[in-house]
Amino acid sequence: MAYQLRPVSARVAAMRKKYRETKPELCIARYKLITEYYTDPENAKQTGILRRAKCLRHILTNIPIRIDDGEVIVGAQSAKYRAAAMYPENSVNWLKDEIESRFISTREIDPYIISEEDRRYEERQAAKEQKRLDRERARKLRASVTFTAEPDHLAPHESERAVDYYLHNTFPYFIILCLRISARRTASWASSIGTSGRRR
Repeated sequence: MAYQLRPVSARVAAMRKKYRETKPELCIARYKLITEYYTDPENAKQTGILRRAKCLRHILTNIPIRIDDGEVIVGAQSAKYRAAAMYPENSVNWLKDEIESRFISTREIDPYIISEEDRRYEERQAAKEQKRLDRERARKLRASVTFTAEPDHLAPHESERAVDYYLHNTFPYFIILCLRISARRTASWASSIGTSGRRR
C-alpha cells in the first residue's frame, strides 16, 4: 500500500507561503561578531586554536536569537528570515567583490538582497582589512629584501621608502625579485673577483 501524505495544516501552509514569497537576503550579524572579535587587540594575543574557540563562544553568546511565527523547531545562524550568514574566516574576497559591485543582488541565479547600511559596513571593514594586509606584506618584504648600494646612494630609511614604492606598482613582486637576483649576482661577482685576486 502506497504511503499517502496527510493534508498540509494551516500552520505549515502559512510558513511555506511566507518562505516562497520572501526574497533571500544576506545577514551580516555573524560577520560583525567575527570582525569585532578578531580586530580586538586583546584577542590577538591568543593562539590560533584558542582564538577560534573563543570566537565561536563570542558568536553563540551574542548572535541574535530568531524565532519565527509558527515554528516548532527553532534556531538559525542568521538574524533575518530566509537569510544567508557570512563566513569571513573561510573566504571573503569573492564575496567582497560581488557585494561592492552589487552583482550578488542582480545576478540571474541565486541573487541575495543586502541593505545599503550592511553594504557600507562591509566596504568599511574590507578597506581596513586591505590596509592591514598591505602593511603586513610591506613588513615581510622589508625583512626579505636587501638593497646593495653605497651609503651616499641609498640610506637605510630610503630603502624602506623604496620597498613601499615598489609594493604599490603594477608588478611589485617582479620588481622585488629582480632586485634580489641583482643583489645576489653582484655579491657573487664581487666574491669571484676577490677569489681570483687572491690567487694571483
